[in-house]
Amino acid sequence: MTPEEMSEDSVFADGSKPAAWSVSGINDQTQLKIFIKLLRLWVEQGNKDSIAAHIQYPLRNNKSVTTSSDFLKNYDVLFDAKVIKALKDQKLSQIFRNKQGAMIGNGELWIRNVSSGNTEEFKIISINN
Repeated sequence: MTPEEMSEDSVFADGSKPAAWSVSGINDQTQLKIFIKLLRLWVEQGNKDSIAAHIQYPLRNNKSVTTSSDFLKNYDVLFDAKVIKALKDQKLSQIFRNKQGAMIGNGELWIRNVSSGNTEEFKIISINN
């Protein structure tokens, strides 16, 4: 992680101020940023299985995607050019968050900490394309 990626902007480019990470249920933003970087790498490498393993089923906005096999069958529709661009372009110092989790782009992806213990586990909860 670069120093820029590790930083947290107190005001976003649009002038808005980010909510506290705790509002989103994320306690370790560094681990979230590492997850996003891994997600980018998996997309670049076409590692669909790793992405599928990090989806919380069913997807909130697409109840027909209930298993990793459903996701894999629909990967090219779900991870279209718009979603991939949003993921690639997301500035890690300006991740919007609220009680739903962390938002990538303009809501193309939503990520949430789904763990119940001390170690955070991040999953994609919604894909909007």
